[in-house]
Amino acid sequence: MQLGLKNRLRLISLLPIIILFSITSYFVYNSYKSYHSAQILQDKLSENRQLNTLVNSISKERGMSIIYLGSLSKEALSRLQKQRNIVDKEEINYVNYTKNKEVLHNHSNGIEKCHTCKNIQTLSTYLKRIKKVRVLIDENKTNFEDVYSKFYGKAQKIALTQLEELTSNQLDPIISTYASQYINLARSNQYTADERDYISFAIAKDSEFKEEKLNKWISLIAKSDAVAYGTLRDKLLISKLDDILKNKNVLQLLEDINTQRTAILSRVNSGKYEITAELWFSMLSKKIDLISDAENLILKAMETRAVEVKSDALQFLTITLAIWLISVVLAILGFLLSNEIAMNIKNLEEVLKRVAADTDHSSESDINLQTSQGTSDAYTLLQNIIEQTRRDKDLAQEASEAKSMFLANMSHEIRTPLNGIVGFTELLKDTGLEEEQTEFVEIIEKSSENLLEIINNILDLSKIESNKVEIEDIAFNPTQEFESAIDVYAVRASEKHIDLGCFIDPELEYSIKGDPTKNKPTI
Repeated sequence: MQLGLKNRLRLISLLPIIILFSITSYFVYNSYKSYHSAQILQDKLSENRQLNTLVNSISKERGMSIIYLGSLSKEALSRLQKQRNIVDKEEINYVNYTKNKEVLHNHSNGIEKCHTCKNIQTLSTYLKRIKKVRVLIDENKTNFEDVYSKFYGKAQKIALTQLEELTSNQLDPIISTYASQYINLARSNQYTADERDYISFAIAKDSEFKEEKLNKWISLIAKSDAVAYGTLRDKLLISKLDDILKNKNVLQLLEDINTQRTAILSRVNSGKYEITAELWFSMLSKKIDLISDAENLILKAMETRAVEVKSDALQFLTITLAIWLISVVLAILGFLLSNEIAMNIKNLEEVLKRVAADTDHSSESDINLQTSQGTSDAYTLLQNIIEQTRRDKDLAQEASEAKSMFLANMSHEIRTPLNGIVGFTELLKDTGLEEEQTEFVEIIEKSSENLLEIINNILDLSKIESNKVEIEDIAFNPTQEFESAIDVYAVRASEKHIDLGCFIDPELEYSIKGDPTKNKPTI
């Protein structure tokens, strides 16, 4: 299948632009996606900060609830009530913030399929269960396992799962590294809370540890102490984390915690522990607070990086969008230009067809410039027309030369008898004519001279064609020339009873310079 000229022009003009348009469209999409992801990440980080605070508060409430179940102390119950109020406020803040951040939601397939809405609903469901179990705790109608695992533990795991979503779909490798380290700290924080609450109940109840419980505690110790951030490459951030997690006071706190662990392990068989549940709870809560500070530090670093990514993405989006718009304009101009060229070629095709029909090349009148063969035929037609024009020019030149030669011969042949008339007129004037006869002879003489001038003018036609005509520049009497022109026709006019004359302005100069023959008026 052969492409027409119009389609070929479009292909030539639009193909590079289409390629440019496709490439820029790809980069526009990616840059917009990066910008949108950075925007979502900013809001997601704020959400995670509030969610992390809520999780720590829920964990703290669980520990206080377990201490109360173990001791049934009114003072413990009072502290527990205050913590419950804190949890309720933080729940409201978190839910309101997340619901009002439209960028975190995707309702294109319906609210019921929005992932963020599902997370809010799921977490709210478990928090409602916690509110129900609070009554059972106050009435001492529940047990440690239900509080530790079934109610509070489930809610904390759900929240931790939502925190871990931060690491998914991260386009920036630096943010991805930060997010991974953040989740590691969040898990360590959660395991520390599990260890704190698990041991707090045992201390409050003075309960012995069986092998199963002991193995579980050892497992929690290993997980809670797995605080590492060696994968980070930001030296400044590492230095700040060291200031939080490895300063002298923190190292002393960790040493004290290990010392108490050893002391508790030495008494797991008797259930008689030297440390109180409140002191143990306080020590582990300090560790949790330190890990939370480290989490917030990494969140802040992620927010800073998200702003940089967003700024870079916006700048790149602006550039690619400008190039994209330019490619669209060029595509439109290319389309219009190809149509204009195609239209001009179509008009040329019609002209060639008419030329072929009006000349001896009517057999070539079926010209189609849309094809290569048609273009070749058009070139052949133009070449034939040029050759025919050259032949016609040669013939016209030969005809002109023949005409000029004919005029020259005719003027020469006519001049011969005319010279005889002029000569015998001169002889006739010398024979003693009467006054009237002399006047007639002078008129004949003047007419003969005029006729001779006319013959010379006929000869000038050939000079005109060769651009060799000459205009005389001599002094002559205009009055005399005008009167002589009237005298030639005076006799004929008198016979017809016509009074022929001319008026000459008296102010006309006596003599002027020019060509008397070519300036002479005609009647």
